[in-house]
Amino acid sequence: MNKRKTLIAVIALVLVFMMLFGLVIGALSMSAHAARSDELQEKLDELKKQKDEYAAQEDEVRQRLEENYDQVRALVEQKKELDERINGTRDKMAELTTQIEDMNKSIADKQAELDQSEAERAELNEKYKQRIRVMEENGTISYWSVLFQATGFADLLSRIDMINEIVTADQLMLDQMEALAAKIEQQRQALEAEKQILEEKKQEMVELNLELESQRLESDAYIQQINSDIGLLSTLRMEYRDLEAQVQEEIDTTKVEYDAAKAKEAAEAEAKRRREAAAAAARQATATSTATSGKVDVSGFLFPLPAGIGVFVTDAYGNRYHPIYKEYRFHYGVDLAAAQGTSVYASKAGTVYKRDYSDYNGNYIKIRHADGTETFYLHLSAFNVKEGDYVTQGQKIGEVGSTGKLSTGPHLHFQIMVNGSAVNPMDYISLQ
Repeated sequence: MNKRKTLIAVIALVLVFMMLFGLVIGALSMSAHAARSDELQEKLDELKKQKDEYAAQEDEVRQRLEENYDQVRALVEQKKELDERINGTRDKMAELTTQIEDMNKSIADKQAELDQSEAERAELNEKYKQRIRVMEENGTISYWSVLFQATGFADLLSRIDMINEIVTADQLMLDQMEALAAKIEQQRQALEAEKQILEEKKQEMVELNLELESQRLESDAYIQQINSDIGLLSTLRMEYRDLEAQVQEEIDTTKVEYDAAKAKEAAEAEAKRRREAAAAAARQATATSTATSGKVDVSGFLFPLPAGIGVFVTDAYGNRYHPIYKEYRFHYGVDLAAAQGTSVYASKAGTVYKRDYSDYNGNYIKIRHADGTETFYLHLSAFNVKEGDYVTQGQKIGEVGSTGKLSTGPHLHFQIMVNGSAVNPMDYISLQ
């Protein structure tokens, strides 16, 4: 029992420590929103480890509870056996009580018989004493003198018969007195022995009942203590479950922060890559810039923005991390960053077959060229042509903007279609 109490006390102290640790974790989580993904991953690992420890502690308490339940069930069975023995003892005592009452009645009856025997013996004794007194009062007359006083042979025989009757009567009286005395002593001894046996049995049953009652009280006390332990262990188990739930909430929160950090880092890495690509493109543009609009490339396409204005590529053609959808998607053109209102030129002569607006493209223009190729110009802030117009190469058709719900800033999305499929524009033009 003492070992169990010590164990429960230790568990309680550990639980208090764990609860305090949980509070520390909660405090740390308040500042974790700005942490890097590797820091958040480390925190997640620690939280999961802590949750596993709580689960292990909860499982240990559960096992202790099951052990206590088994002990309680065993003690209950033992208590039932004790109660049955106690009931059996009480039945025996009741039976003995009845026997004692019957024997007391029997003793009373025998005592009455004994008293009567004593009275008879006293009466015989009194008669004997009276005869002795008569003989003493008559002097020293002996049986011989009585015989010598006979007047004849017939008188002698009569006197001899009288003396024989007197002797016989005296002897009978003595025999009766002796027999009564023996009978009385035998009855008294038998009754005393029987009383002693009954008293011993009665005392034995009292002691047995006290012993069984003591065992029952001990069993009750033990069960009460174990029930108390069960209550404490149940409380500890619920506390561990609460701690597990708290840690799980912290894990869920940290997981959201981790996913956000990973997405942010991926976006930052992509932005860095784009800035580096744009810087390289800007350096190339600076080296080859002129004071005029873009020049015609050998492929026959003109750079669609003015030269010398620091244009750089923010998103190249191909698979990219989408700044809005936060996932990798294919980019069918090239995004050229430029100031709001910058002039946009027709990359090649052709007919404007589409001038419209959509949430995805914003204000956009599509031109079909004589060789079957097409060019697209998206997110414009203004139009300078209308559908059906024929434009010459280098003619201004609109201005740079940031229209459409998916635009993140002023830029021109420029796209070239060859045989109905998008191609990499940078294979047909170069930064000017």
